[in-house]
Amino acid sequence: MCLSAALTPHIAALDDDRRVFCALAYHGSGVAMASWSGRAVAALSVGAQGAGAAIPAVMATPPRRFTMPALRRAWLRLAYAGFRLKDEVL
Repeated sequence: MCLSAALTPHIAALDDDRRVFCALAYHGSGVAMASWSGRAVAALSVGAQGAGAAIPAVMATPPRRFTMPALRRAWLRLAYAGFRLKDEVL
């Protein structure tokens, strides 16, 4: 499970090397989102134009850095516990 601070997936080329692409932070929608993201990254990597290469702006926005990164694991444990409670209630 990969979470981002904004709770949105991310697809883009890396800033350090524009030939390397990433797709991450699916928030539990991994199978469907990874399939869609894989096609989108493939289209980006070959410079395709059109609907196949269109990445929604919210997914193209770089993920925010976590507040107090030294506490990242504690934040994630808290998030997992919160989502577990939410799942049990619903």
